[in-house]
Amino acid sequence: MSPIMRNFLILAICANLGAMIAAADVVLGTIDPEDMVVYSQNITMRKIPGRVQEALVNYNPWFAKPVISGVVAENRRKDKTLNEEPTLEIVKGGIGEKSIKLKVKSQEGKGMRVLVKVFGKYSEGTTKNIKTLQKKLENSKVLDKIKKY
Repeated sequence: MSPIMRNFLILAICANLGAMIAAADVVLGTIDPEDMVVYSQNITMRKIPGRVQEALVNYNPWFAKPVISGVVAENRRKDKTLNEEPTLEIVKGGIGEKSIKLKVKSQEGKGMRVLVKVFGKYSEGTTKNIKTLQKKLENSKVLDKIKKY
């Protein structure tokens, strides 16, 4: 096999693998390393021939509301292919807002097994309060009692 043909074959294999990996997740927005997962929801639906499956994801907390920076829909199917990834549609709220309502759709005739994660940033005051509460919990004996059960 000539070096040119070998390089072309390697490039084709890498492109195919890249397409399969890209088919795994759908991302909306920009997620920074310091962003936290503020909400997650599993969606599982069986396939129905000829029908598109839909599910609503609603994140609207009544307590400390972070600013939403991104949403990831992880395709959890074992047989991931490029044409089976779910689609996301923002119905209400969205990136840069404090709430979001999403419509997750499967491809026609396909089921869904998706983990939807909403990422956000809390204000500095809220982050400090959360970290203070976490430290208090870590220092208290409540966690030790919980771990025993």
